[in-house]
Amino acid sequence: MWIRAWPLLALLLGVPVQAQPIHETAAEGRNGSNLTKSPSPASGRGVGVREPSPTGRGSEGEGETARFMSTNRGNNATGRSLPRENPVPGGIVILPVAPDTEPAPVARYDNQRVMVVPYAGKWQAVIGLPLSLMPGTQTVQVSGLEGQQREFSFTVRPKDYAEQHLTIEDKRMVEPSGEDLARITREQEIIRRVFAAWTDLPLKSLQFSLPARGRISSIFGLRRFFNNEPRQPHSGIDIAGPAGTPVAAPLAGTVMETGEYFFNGKTVFIDHGQGLISMFNHLSRILVERGARVDTGEKIGEIGMTGRVTGPHLHWTVSLNNSRVDPALFLPEDVQDNKN
Repeated sequence: MWIRAWPLLALLLGVPVQAQPIHETAAEGRNGSNLTKSPSPASGRGVGVREPSPTGRGSEGEGETARFMSTNRGNNATGRSLPRENPVPGGIVILPVAPDTEPAPVARYDNQRVMVVPYAGKWQAVIGLPLSLMPGTQTVQVSGLEGQQREFSFTVRPKDYAEQHLTIEDKRMVEPSGEDLARITREQEIIRRVFAAWTDLPLKSLQFSLPARGRISSIFGLRRFFNNEPRQPHSGIDIAGPAGTPVAAPLAGTVMETGEYFFNGKTVFIDHGQGLISMFNHLSRILVERGARVDTGEKIGEIGMTGRVTGPHLHWTVSLNNSRVDPALFLPEDVQDNKN
């Protein structure tokens, strides 16, 4: 039976942000998705499968819907809709940065390349905001084909995410051994490189479909406690379902990496293009190989309970310009899930 995923949609309201050209140094934004007990890099963009620090930053192991038209300039998205805008930590900002009569500009935020697509006569920068970002003014740097430099500002609003307390029976998944930490370090570097990657893949759409049928068991941004110990916020959404439930690509892309990781379990990464990357964790089976091109709806694996889990489910993370953002912002407003 199909039902509306009201718990998921409750957090989706966004307010459009008006870009304002300024000439100030950009404030440093931090991703906060480093999963280690070690200090994160200055950019805060360490990502992967290390053990969370007690600061509560980052993620576990890991607007309005707008229509836009394609043009013949640059790598244009030719699909149906932009993501919903929500200028909060873990959200998305959409800024008009140049007329689309000009060649596509290059935009950067927090030293990361930013997706730029045409819509309503403008090149729009689609910017992911790190979960650890402090509210306030942020800036985006934009470069034109002829070398002209511009800066645009936007304001990030505060957001309080709810708490979630989980009991992990396998104590090793809460306090890894020295040998485990060495493995985690190696895996973290692989995952860090994946999320930092940029490719100029053309985008046919920016609207995802849910990658699996099931109950939305955990929404994005929850402040998590494992065995009453504070850990990093939830960097994706969890879809609970029986082991073996098919997992499909929510959007076309290229398989960047696959593997089995200490916390994340069996994992697939898909590069959708222009810094938009999906990660699928805790699979029981991986059915694609690195380098494979997959279409929307193509099966890539099956739900399982590998890695750090309390039951069979899919953890789905979406990374935009190397910031983990709410996947629900890429889903249709009338998204539905199948409750088994």
